[in-house]
Amino acid sequence: MIKDQNKSMKKAEVELLFKLELRKKEALNNSEKFKNNKKVFNSFIKFSNNIQDEIDNLKINKIKIKENIESVNSETILDLLPNNMNAQTFEYSKYNSIDEDNELDEYIKIYKKYSFKEHYEVNHYITNNKLWTKFPNIRSLNDHARHKGIPGILPKFYAQICDKLKIVGSGGSPLDQAVHY
Repeated sequence: MIKDQNKSMKKAEVELLFKLELRKKEALNNSEKFKNNKKVFNSFIKFSNNIQDEIDNLKINKIKIKENIESVNSETILDLLPNNMNAQTFEYSKYNSIDEDNELDEYIKIYKKYSFKEHYEVNHYITNNKLWTKFPNIRSLNDHARHKGIPGILPKFYAQICDKLKIVGSGGSPLDQAVHY
């Protein structure tokens, strides 16, 4: 559904851009008429501004949808599932990109390879070995109480890792903010 919305938004944005460019081209071709007819010129300016406003609104809505998707955690998604589904039967891959799934798989491989017991141990390992460039889609800088900018993963992926590995939080300071970088 989200992909369909993004496609529809992109199509509408392209159509509006095309209309705007067509109007600009028309204005250039008829610039002599516009110089002599202020009413037509003002009408063109108003029309162009309206189209630009629509494009800006589409871009704002696109950003809001993306932020909403990133802020949704697995608990919210699981609350929306039918009663016969749970974390074990939920297919996150339907909601993650292929790159995100690949990065989560790599993150889990590290967890299992080194027999880590806590999720933060993976973050320390990745940080100490300068491997965060391998996780561009899921990484974030996290603020926990007085600890700011701690390398980790975005909350929605943290929830997925916990579900997949059947682990719970370690009781540390709660997350105040996560910024994707």
